[in-house]
Amino acid sequence: MIGLTNKERKMLMIRHRIAFITESKTRQEIPLPAYKFYKSPKSRWVNEIIHYMEIRDFPTEDIFFLSHFEQRIIPYEQTIDDYPQTLTTRSDAKQFAKNIVEFVKTYDPLPFVELHMSRIMSDPLQELFERNNISFKIYGESISLSSKPGYYQTLIEEEGNRRRLKDIQREKHMIISEVEWLTPVMAKEILKKYDHKAQLYGVETIFEEIKDLLKSYGNRKKDSDIAEFEFKSMLKHQDNGEVEEFLMGKNSLPSLFKDRERYEKIKGRNGKLVAKYTKYLIKRDYVFQMENKISAVLNKLRIALL
Repeated sequence: MIGLTNKERKMLMIRHRIAFITESKTRQEIPLPAYKFYKSPKSRWVNEIIHYMEIRDFPTEDIFFLSHFEQRIIPYEQTIDDYPQTLTTRSDAKQFAKNIVEFVKTYDPLPFVELHMSRIMSDPLQELFERNNISFKIYGESISLSSKPGYYQTLIEEEGNRRRLKDIQREKHMIISEVEWLTPVMAKEILKKYDHKAQLYGVETIFEEIKDLLKSYGNRKKDSDIAEFEFKSMLKHQDNGEVEEFLMGKNSLPSLFKDRERYEKIKGRNGKLVAKYTKYLIKRDYVFQMENKISAVLNKLRIALL
């Protein structure tokens, strides 16, 4: 893109685009849509141009083949049949270029134009496009004819990589949308669905951290459940109602010791029961700590995926 400012380049990213593609000397023997008609094992350059347009999902209604026979601008999907080979002089090319410019000027606003062709056509078009303020790009401008298929293969590979990166980013955003609750259950679900792609997303280390935390969480939760079961079993068989009444609302270690005087009396009469409950609260606190760590690492995962 010649002589464009950064602002103008950004504008081109959203400007309507059309593309002109050179005709192929090798054609099919039966009438076919233009993009099939020009495909042939001997037309490697044109084949790769068509492949490049396809992989980009370039709108087919905005692609045109240029035929020097009767200087035709042929829509991508228009059915055509074989026609005579035409030797094009520079004078013919200049006249054809004028016709092409008039065709482009039927668009309002003027589109950005891609030129996929040899210099015999791109040279006069470049001159006229610049004179008429038509923005354009000549693909493979300085590439020899024999090297053009390889040039387009490189473009196709780059486009494939770009699309894969775009797909990966889309998947990352999908994971972020799913990590709504920062809980162990959510952590397990994320591991189950995306662990096999952690390296692809660049968060393999975080996933390993989640695995370790979930393992520790599982052990702590098991210990807590056992401690709770042992306490409740003992409470059922040894308490006359005094301990249960005292412990109502005391769901943390700080709350257990707020009424110190009564705590000492209850403990003095029901030492084993109070000890069992205290053990349960400690074990449960370990579970809470692991849940907080899992919450923090899930939040770290969301940020890393951005």
